[in-house]
Order: sequence, then structure tokens, then C-alpha cells
Amino acid sequence: MSADGKDTRPGADLDEPSERFKLGMGVRRLVHGHEHVDEAWRATEGDEQRRVLEVLITDCVWGTVWSRKGLPSKVRSLVTIGMLIASHQERDLRLHIRSAVLRNQCSMAEVREVVLHAAAYCGIPAATAAYE
Repeated sequence: MSADGKDTRPGADLDEPSERFKLGMGVRRLVHGHEHVDEAWRATEGDEQRRVLEVLITDCVWGTVWSRKGLPSKVRSLVTIGMLIASHQERDLRLHIRSAVLRNQCSMAEVREVVLHAAAYCGIPAATAAYE
């Protein structure tokens, strides 16, 4: 809370979203597409906790991390695929592989190289899940 009693958490007032939230929403839509993002926001209807989570994802993950200039989005996609393999996040892995190829100029050959590299460092079962 601020001194004037306003809720200062990221996205607390989506009638006036922060610049970082707006940036995050744009990057998120570029990477995953309008359909996926709209579906994620529809899932927040009537669920305040889910809304808070989506605001956090959009503001912090997309508006702070993915929007940085240090790595091109193609590299971020490939790194993310490797980390999702390592952490056994199959649902998000499928989404990020699809987005990497469809929207971030990653070839399937590059994705396969990441999967093979992950097999060496994360384990065969984790990498095999990337092919499912």
C-alpha cells in the first residue's frame, strides 16, 4: 500500500495498467499469440487468485524478463525450452516449443538440438518428454 492507501502491487488496478504490464502483454502476445493470452485471461473471470497470478506472469515474466534487450527472443525461447525440460514442466514445454517455432523463428532442428543437449545435462527421461 502507498501512503495514500492505494494498492501498489503490479497490476492491482488494471483500469490503469503499468507501462511494464503493457509491455509484458505485448511481448506475451508476440510470443504465444492472441488466442493463448486471451484464453489465459478468460480463465481469470471470477477467480481473483488466478487474476493475480496472470498479472504477475504478465508484469514480471514478460514485462521484466522477456522484454529485456540482453538476448533476442529466439534465444530466450531456446533457453526456456531447456529449462522447462530440466524442471519437467511438460505442459509449458509444449506451449513454448510451439511458440518458438511458430513465432520466434526457431527451427525444429534447433529445438531438437536443445532437447539433445538437455538429455546430456538433465537426463534422458526429461528430454524424452519433450518429444511427447
